[in-house]
Amino acid sequence: MISLIPDAKADLLAPKIMPIAAADINPKSNCIPAMGIASTSANKMLRTMRIASPTISRVDIAVFILLPFFFYAFKKHDNIIKSNFSKEQYMKVGFLTLGCKVNQYETRAVAEKFSSKGYEVTSGTKDVDIAIINSCSVTSMAEKKVRQAIRKMRRENPDSVIAVMGCYPQRDGGIALKSLGCNVIIGNESKLGIVEKVEKFLKEQSVIIDVTEINRCKTFENIQATCDIDGRKRAYIKIQDGCDRYCTYCIIAHVRGQVRSKKVDDIYEEAKKLVEDGYREIVLTGINTALYGEDLHQGIGKSMVDVINKISTIPGDFRIRIGSLEPTVVNKEYINLIKNLPKLCRHAHLSVQSGSNDVLAAMGRNYTREEYIDIVDMLRDAHGNYGISTDIIVGFPGESEKDFEQSLMLVEKIPFTKVHIFRYSERAGTPAAGFKNMIKEEIKTRRMKELSTIAKDSMRRFHELNMGDRRGVIFEMKEEGAYIGYTDNYIKVKYKPPLDVGKRIENSLEKGDIIDIELLKDCTDYMTCKIE
Repeated sequence: MISLIPDAKADLLAPKIMPIAAADINPKSNCIPAMGIASTSANKMLRTMRIASPTISRVDIAVFILLPFFFYAFKKHDNIIKSNFSKEQYMKVGFLTLGCKVNQYETRAVAEKFSSKGYEVTSGTKDVDIAIINSCSVTSMAEKKVRQAIRKMRRENPDSVIAVMGCYPQRDGGIALKSLGCNVIIGNESKLGIVEKVEKFLKEQSVIIDVTEINRCKTFENIQATCDIDGRKRAYIKIQDGCDRYCTYCIIAHVRGQVRSKKVDDIYEEAKKLVEDGYREIVLTGINTALYGEDLHQGIGKSMVDVINKISTIPGDFRIRIGSLEPTVVNKEYINLIKNLPKLCRHAHLSVQSGSNDVLAAMGRNYTREEYIDIVDMLRDAHGNYGISTDIIVGFPGESEKDFEQSLMLVEKIPFTKVHIFRYSERAGTPAAGFKNMIKEEIKTRRMKELSTIAKDSMRRFHELNMGDRRGVIFEMKEEGAYIGYTDNYIKVKYKPPLDVGKRIENSLEKGDIIDIELLKDCTDYMTCKIE
């Protein structure tokens, strides 16, 4: 928990007795203000005490008489504190983030704004005065988690302010969230404005719903999070928002609006500060990172290369990683532009979603299975063992067993660093929600299990291709005596050092240095390594 009490306030909180001025006594009532005891009554009390208890000392009597004054002094001192420091400086704010890395980044920026205004930002949402939920709406399960979180918060903190922002309220207009007892509800436009909305609620005690039409938003909200969101040496920069691809299954384009890009110079300044602060990996992320620059009319591929080139001029030993890309953007020209950029990680998260051309067409993905394979081949021709991670949806409406087998065969063909598997989730308002031939949940579950088995083998084969390779790794954490980190091509590495090497790694872990390692053997979801 981060304490944000100013030094001056800390001084005020030190115990002290405030002097009582004559003006503090009400002359009309002749009372001691703190207790409301008339001075004549006090004299009678003193005489009674002397008669009833002749052994009581004058000191005892004096202390008893002065107690009301001490109480008043304490109360006045407390009022002085409250007059000098606003209410928010006494209030704890906790956060819950659901969904993507963009949400995590935005939450961090909002938390920093609360901190700058004097609130106490704490980890978790238990025993807080204000609970903020940054919501996700990508699947029905994601929305269910939001509702469950709200109910839990209301049970744990019945008197707390609950504020929800993001994709869920943007999708439903805040109707469901209001019925659950949320006090402040805002969409995806101007998330930093939630601070002022919360303060308005605290003042007026009236539910606030601010969900505007997201497509009206045409400019990028230039928010910044000045530190990482993982508590490690990897920091994120949100460079883009929105999507205009409108895949038939996806709600995100509807709740995030049109493409808006952060200016290159603004990205550079944010990255420069992060590198100066000791971060050794900068991850460029967005709702659809591949579309960065589309609104800047510079060509989306070229714009991304411009960003990478600009960041690469920052002094220091660090690397750059790009978030999710689309196969429609990654072509031969794009690969030629990026293949020789020295600080760019040799890894791309390239979502395929299905191995069936029929399903891809129904999804509105605008590429074929064959085109996807060609892209992977070009990347690996440009740089051996280029890391490729991907997403696949199982159980899309109308997906036959033959279609599903095509997905299995694709994963068998391509050695992936990681395959993220999702079952299709019907989202109201998307074209796919009206498709015929919905797949039963038990079939989706079976297909997920089958694909998971193939995906593990795909990862193993990629690990085997990398055995003996030398790669740079950033160790980010320690677990059961082993150091854990990722290579530039996104292989998870574990290293349990001998005692003589351990101290060096400890120092590296603290600094976040990029260490040269030799990959040794596959261990299912990670590889071991050697350091000379």
